[in-house]
Amino acid sequence: TPNQMLKKFYPQNTLYPAMMASLREFRLRERLPKMEEIRAKETIRPDSISDVVPSIRQRLVIMGLLKPYNYREQFLYDKQMQEGIKKLQKQHGLNQDAIIGGGTLALLNLPNEDLVKSLEINLERMRWLPWDFGQKFIVCNIADQSVFMIQDKDTVFSTRAIVGREYRSTPVFEAKMDHLVFSPTWTIPPTILANDVIPAVKKDINYLSSKNMQVLDYSGKPVSANSIDWSNVSGRNFPYMIRQAPGPANALGLVKFMFPNSYNVYIHDTPSRELFSRDNRALSSGCIRIQNPAELAEILLKDLNWDQTKIRAAMNLGREQIVRLPEPIPVFIGYLTAWTDQQGQTHFRNDLYNRDKKLYEAIVSKP
Repeated sequence: TPNQMLKKFYPQNTLYPAMMASLREFRLRERLPKMEEIRAKETIRPDSISDVVPSIRQRLVIMGLLKPYNYREQFLYDKQMQEGIKKLQKQHGLNQDAIIGGGTLALLNLPNEDLVKSLEINLERMRWLPWDFGQKFIVCNIADQSVFMIQDKDTVFSTRAIVGREYRSTPVFEAKMDHLVFSPTWTIPPTILANDVIPAVKKDINYLSSKNMQVLDYSGKPVSANSIDWSNVSGRNFPYMIRQAPGPANALGLVKFMFPNSYNVYIHDTPSRELFSRDNRALSSGCIRIQNPAELAEILLKDLNWDQTKIRAAMNLGREQIVRLPEPIPVFIGYLTAWTDQQGQTHFRNDLYNRDKKLYEAIVSKP
């Protein structure tokens, strides 16, 4: 049949057909009557009473997140509804607290046509991905602010991630991870040196010592910061490099995962662990910080007989230790604002870098 012929041109990964099924499902919802905007005067908390509960209950049923049921009290935000709201929050990557605040209410009011567009946009992105990822690989979905590792079609590791701010965005590319560095030093990249570090030193010469940083010439010889005329220094004419020593305060944390690339972007630990509790974690200068680096290190070094004791010792060694992987592992840095997982659940994420609109315009303007 024509349908079967067209399916032969699908990207040969398991996510694409599942995403096509989701698109069909969401398009069917467009036949339903238009939904009026739900407005709430205050935050609706679990087990509370609100006059907008009936509208929210109906909306959850229409969205396929709640099955019709016999409720005890019409205006009570009960346990069944709470589970529906948690599904909605999970679908959009929010903390699943069942509290209906402004953010969750906005999701309830999101037009279905916007979700359909998002699926269409990301089906196009799916076509750009490799058809065969291999048996073992690591993925960072920038829009999801997450990193996970797949081995033999199973997810063996997943973690929250911090990605680049919009104006220092994490690039989309693929590379191969070939080594780890425990107790890393950090040589400040040119952009951060020019925009952040040099201005900070001009304000306070003690900035360098407070951050455990040292000025070095390009042979690696230390240079006294006090010998430099900082008033005449900029990122363009600075003749030295600045390096941060290993330790708990190092910007790279206690371990970094290296996959050589032209962007000088990699995955690493961070001392700012409190940031992982945020919903919006587009906070870095382009590199990818992960919440559970020791766990990833153990999985990667399993064949070399590294356990958590050995990993923790290396992370706190106080000097760099490089460990080569038994074999390089593909790393894919991508940007998906919608996808369907292996369980058939559809997920949507904020367009952190405002790329969806341009891509949609390009899709619909195709000849």
